[in-house]
Amino acid sequence: MQIPVIGLGEIKSDVLGRLGSSLNKDFKKLRIYTGGISKLPEDSFNNFRDQYMAERIMDSFRDDGIQILVTERDIYNKGSSYVFGEAEYRGPAVISTKRLDPKFYGKDPNTDLLFRRLEKQAVHQIGHCFGMEHCENPGCVMQTPSSVVDLDDSNGSFCEECQVTISTKGLPLK
Repeated sequence: MQIPVIGLGEIKSDVLGRLGSSLNKDFKKLRIYTGGISKLPEDSFNNFRDQYMAERIMDSFRDDGIQILVTERDIYNKGSSYVFGEAEYRGPAVISTKRLDPKFYGKDPNTDLLFRRLEKQAVHQIGHCFGMEHCENPGCVMQTPSSVVDLDDSNGSFCEECQVTISTKGLPLK
């Protein structure tokens, strides 16, 4: 199966390429590639919140199957003031680097930390695209992160239970 990584709006293409290469190492049965840059859907922007609604972004890409959409813009969903990412079964995933970036929290720029967080979010969202639910096991990449601290504490991998579950859903990891 081939999955494109698509940048939305202004995003550096090297981030997309690096993410694709890294995910290809994590998911040996997938071919993840850079799919270029696209515009953020205008109807997904909420002027009042100064954020983009994740569901509306996904609406614009839903017919094209599993894709990883990456933006630097802040995103939210109906139930949260913000989300790092959002995905649906067999559909697109959207990830925002806005709150993954240490600069957002007044810290020094750290490209490696930003990328580690982005990669963990991408693995998490791909899990959702293959039908995975959230997990309660500490360190599992499918845990729901409520902050970047939670995300940093994740080991970035599926726990043993989630490895079995995702392989039964059609995505063997080895």
